[in-house]
Amino acid sequence: MTTMSAGWAYVILFAVFLSNTIIFGTALSFGAYHAVLLAEFHESQGLTALVGSLCTATLLIWGPVSAKLIHKVGSQRVLVAVGGLVAFIGHIATAYSPNIYLMLITYGIITGSGYGLAYLPAVTMVGYYFDRRMYLASTVATMCGTGFGLVIFGPIIQSLVKEYSWRGAMLIHAAIALHLFVCAALLKPIDNSCTREDAAWTENPLDLSMMKNYKVVLFCINNLAWISGTYAAFVMLCRFAELTFIQDSRSAFLLSILGFAYIVGRFLAGVLANHPRCDELWVYNLATLILGVTVIIFPGVMSSGVLGGYLNHCDPEIIKFLDS
Repeated sequence: MTTMSAGWAYVILFAVFLSNTIIFGTALSFGAYHAVLLAEFHESQGLTALVGSLCTATLLIWGPVSAKLIHKVGSQRVLVAVGGLVAFIGHIATAYSPNIYLMLITYGIITGSGYGLAYLPAVTMVGYYFDRRMYLASTVATMCGTGFGLVIFGPIIQSLVKEYSWRGAMLIHAAIALHLFVCAALLKPIDNSCTREDAAWTENPLDLSMMKNYKVVLFCINNLAWISGTYAAFVMLCRFAELTFIQDSRSAFLLSILGFAYIVGRFLAGVLANHPRCDELWVYNLATLILGVTVIIFPGVMSSGVLGGYLNHCDPEIIKFLDS
């Protein structure tokens, strides 16, 4: 890597951090809209919550497609920019949606697709610019970006809703999504001769050979179970708090607490995973057990963010362990 490329690596780190803040800050802070949408459309809590859940699901489902597009298009910068544009259109359309059913399409599918298209191409840029500090760089870009998004977006959305109504807040949210263009502009392609060899995975991003390993299949089923249970807390937390023990104007700060806890869990995962005497699989299973019991005892409890952060961070390491 040239000296110029090495210096730009920290700009790349900032761009990926910012993109994760916007993408997951939006996806995981839908709970700040949840209560006001219930009052606006008088639909069931489940149907209203499905709007936010579908956005997150669509975002994640786009992963394999985005990976394939990286290889086909050959430019992460273009994909992040297009993703930002699609998300912008989704937010604008949502602001003018007359009912929840249309929001399932505009916010759940269109906005989720935009963020899903932008997420993976941005993250993969870290692998091109960092080698020796790859682990630390990924930690800062993905962990802190997601956690920081949770910390700031909940209170921001709630304040915007109070000041401009939820439709006005959604229009401002559309402008925030356009900041992915800034992230895309900063994702300067590195010279091919300097590209890390292990970034060559993009040549065959949809290789599913590891799915022949029954341990990996069981691990995927486990992830489906805990995500289905714990992500509901992000959507329902504000409404749950407002109905129980916290004022409406302060409920979104619980999402901020979850964000801080998420960051703690991520860093805790890094410390434990690097310990030579640590069995990642056993720690992962223990965290899953505690998380499940916590959600059952007290739905939406803030401490679940710590365990959720740990589980999210450990996923790639556990897959490598199981596939070995």
